[in-house]
Amino acid sequence: MSMKETRRVSSSVLTVAAIIGIIAAIVLLMSMRVLPVPTTVQIISWLISLSSMFFLAVIGGIFVGMY
Repeated sequence: MSMKETRRVSSSVLTVAAIIGIIAAIVLLMSMRVLPVPTTVQIISWLISLSSMFFLAVIGGIFVGMY
C-alpha cells in the first residue's frame, strides 16, 4: 500500500468515526431534551456513548498504526 492510499483509508476511517460520534451526541441531546429521563439512565447513556467513541478512536488508531 502506498502512502496516498494509507492516508485516504485512515482519513475515511476517522471521518466515519467522527460522523458516528456526532450522530450519537445528537441522539443523546435529543433524548435528554425530549424525554424526562432519570439521572441514572442519563449517566448510563453518557457512559455508553463515551465508550463507543473511545472504541472508535482506538480502532482508528489501530488502522493508522497498521500501515
